[in-house]
Amino acid sequence: MATPDPALWPRVRTVLEALEDDGGASLEALCAGPDGTPDPALVGAVRAALEAERAADAGGFLEGSVVDDAPRLAAGDEPDAVGERVGPWEVTGLLGEGGMGVVYRARRADGAYDQGAALKLVGRGLAPPSLLDRFRRERQILAGLRHPHVARLLDGGLTDRGQPYFAMELVDGEPITDYADRRGLGVEARVRLLRQVVGAVAYAHRRLVVHRDLKPSNVLVAEADGGPRATLLDFGIAKLLDAEAAPGAGGLEAGPRTRTGALLTPEYAAPEQVSGGEVTTATDVYALGVLLYELLAGRRPHGLEGLTPSGVERALEAVPPPPSSVAGAKLGDLDAVCLKALAPEPDRRYASADALGDDLDRVLAGLPVEARAPTARYRASRFVKRHPAGVAAAAAFVVLLVGFGVVSSLQARRLATESAKARAVSAFVLGLFEASDPGRARGVEATAGELLARGAERAQAMDGPPEVRAELLRTLGEVHLKLGAFEEARPLLEGAGALAREYGGPDGLATALNLLAGLEARVRRLDAAEALAREALALEGVHDTLRYQPHLMLGMLALRTQDYDAVESHTERARVLARAIRPGHRGELAALNNLAQLYHRREEWDRYDAALEETLALRHAAQGADHPGTASARYNLGRRLCDRGDVAAGLDTLRAALAVQRRVLPTPHHNTINTLRALGRRLPAAEGAPLLREALAQLEAGYPEREGAIAEVLAELEAAEAGG
Repeated sequence: MATPDPALWPRVRTVLEALEDDGGASLEALCAGPDGTPDPALVGAVRAALEAERAADAGGFLEGSVVDDAPRLAAGDEPDAVGERVGPWEVTGLLGEGGMGVVYRARRADGAYDQGAALKLVGRGLAPPSLLDRFRRERQILAGLRHPHVARLLDGGLTDRGQPYFAMELVDGEPITDYADRRGLGVEARVRLLRQVVGAVAYAHRRLVVHRDLKPSNVLVAEADGGPRATLLDFGIAKLLDAEAAPGAGGLEAGPRTRTGALLTPEYAAPEQVSGGEVTTATDVYALGVLLYELLAGRRPHGLEGLTPSGVERALEAVPPPPSSVAGAKLGDLDAVCLKALAPEPDRRYASADALGDDLDRVLAGLPVEARAPTARYRASRFVKRHPAGVAAAAAFVVLLVGFGVVSSLQARRLATESAKARAVSAFVLGLFEASDPGRARGVEATAGELLARGAERAQAMDGPPEVRAELLRTLGEVHLKLGAFEEARPLLEGAGALAREYGGPDGLATALNLLAGLEARVRRLDAAEALAREALALEGVHDTLRYQPHLMLGMLALRTQDYDAVESHTERARVLARAIRPGHRGELAALNNLAQLYHRREEWDRYDAALEETLALRHAAQGADHPGTASARYNLGRRLCDRGDVAAGLDTLRAALAVQRRVLPTPHHNTINTLRALGRRLPAAEGAPLLREALAQLEAGYPEREGAIAEVLAELEAAEAGG
């Protein structure tokens, strides 16, 4: 089947469109010339184009990890494109074949700039209108996706032969499962890697796009600054859930669901795809569950090799064994998370990719997961889910109190007298959440703030054992401290300290003193903070996990007096003690941050740069890419890169920090404001001024101590606009 003469293409296009508009029209009549006789060359060209469309629409199961036959059928005898010029690109090699085209490696060849790309040629040289429509839809979908873990669309158009093409970001990586296996990644590292993919899929779902073909070959992982980076490829068979919606508009429920086509990979397909049912976001959730299962267990959940299509359907109706039983390892909540994502019925899976991502975050943080049965143990987490505005308060509260309950239970095994303490704590925790019980609340739900206030009041008034009261007061005081409610935290922590002095051991007193020192430092009562830290440091018999904190506080306070020797001595000691608990401990991260400040003041630039880079690496490894602490480390490094002349890298680093802060921090927040200002001052006015206005809006929204900062940002904005 030879490629038609290019001179015929306009006429062929007209005939194809006429056939689509009027299916009863005769091909020979539409191809007739002025004398009424059909043009044989035109008839042959139209038939070739129709055959290409039928090949692209070929039905049935498609074996293997990619669709191998459709592109060859569509391409006919078309020669290999290697060495050819496609738009501004020169094709340099073959990368692979997908369901609707061939993918080549290419380089920019028009002299504008040097750039590599993955170039996808769709179908054959002369595509029918419906195939062009698919191409335009795919190109529009990709053009609207801007996410760090989604391959970017660089260019798109038609070749000189009229063949659709688009150029994608070239990802020199390897499939996610191969990457994890070759490097022997542990469970946590594998989950963090998949979390990047889940975030990318959730982003696409929010823009009404379902991928429909998630599999390892479409998730490539490459090394990047800060750790491995997963990139999601090929939305080639994705469809908009609402074809009439503008990109990014509306909710997922607003538009019609799409139906599956034949282009799928059975090993990663959801049951509804295989049976020809409706494709929704739950379809991608299922495929993410397959990826998670394979990363954890080393194989896919269902053995489908050699099965007929009906056999595949029956196999997917079964619930697979937990991945831990296959891997021979304890995976805990990951079993529940994985099997919930793999539920055969779509309505039993996670409601969204975001919901799956939230449960993976809970696993990484050691929190209860939503995939578990809704027993009384999970009442607190359900309360948090119903109150997203108070999630930080409620989550911190639950973690701290439940964590204390676990510790108390362990102590009870060693000391019989501790059993009463554990029962008292359990009753206290469950009692606080009785307002979330519909049988008691009767439709009236307490806010997170009311819940905490109730807890503080009950803890101060309870008549139980003093050690129980002290622990509860410390816990509640720490929650208030984390929320910035300093005046509410003070009496709770002071009460805990008083009880610990009279009844408790050194650990309880050290904890209360350290927390009070942190409170005093936050409200600028630095002398009081120093006295409390020195009292904590002088205690004997304190557990190792508590010994780094007073050193850290004293080192930070010594910065104000410029006693740099004391800063270095205390901070290095704090770092050593914290690292002995575990590498990447939060105390080590805080110590590194303070050492960086010291090196900056001393103008020891080599040590300063090394500290910033080490801090970012440790935070990324210990907390993940989307943690606020990791974003803060990127902010510090980004500013330094700009200041030392590496402006492009610095701006990229600051942008990465801002993207996370906008996503995970409440508004307003001082970290986000600082990053907006740092970028706004350094960018051209067209890009920088909007960021400064955003910072100004956050300050005006009620951020504490905003008056002076507002004046500073106004001056920065005026300078930016004058310079632009």
